Amino acid sequence: MHLRLSLPAVALAAGLAVSPVVLHAQDEAPPPEIHYMTVAKFSAPYSDAGQKVMWWIDSVMVPSAKMNPHVLSTRVGTHIYGSSGGDIVMMTEYADWNAINADCEPCDAWFEERQPEEGTPEREAWDEAQAAFFKYFTGHQDEIYSVNMNRAK
Repeated sequence: MHLRLSLPAVALAAGLAVSPVVLHAQDEAPPPEIHYMTVAKFSAPYSDAGQKVMWWIDSVMVPSAKMNPHVLSTRVGTHIYGSSGGDIVMMTEYADWNAINADCEPCDAWFEERQPEEGTPEREAWDEAQAAFFKYFTGHQDEIYSVNMNRAK
């Protein structure tokens, strides 16, 4: 079998064979957007103390996280089946690494405004809930994940 090539086809093939491969920036996929997710896990008992822990999370932790401009999303999950029913997981999403440790002045102001006055029954309940939270949160496990947003919904 005899192959016949036209002169333009031969010139093109020869040019491609000797020229370096050129990649254009627009041909490359941009790097994925990455967010960071902190995960704190701990356990609290099914008891009055556990209810105080959840009150503290619902009344103080979650509202202040929602107002934090560095927090993209926050979730609190509780284990509902099995023997580890007192397990709590708190997940918070940030746009970048620096946001994890960034100060939140609005959060501090919110906390100061809502903390009841010393010597009141409300302050006693506040302090008991805070103490219960930190009693069980003290042994928590921290994990930090990078989240490729191309894999997120």
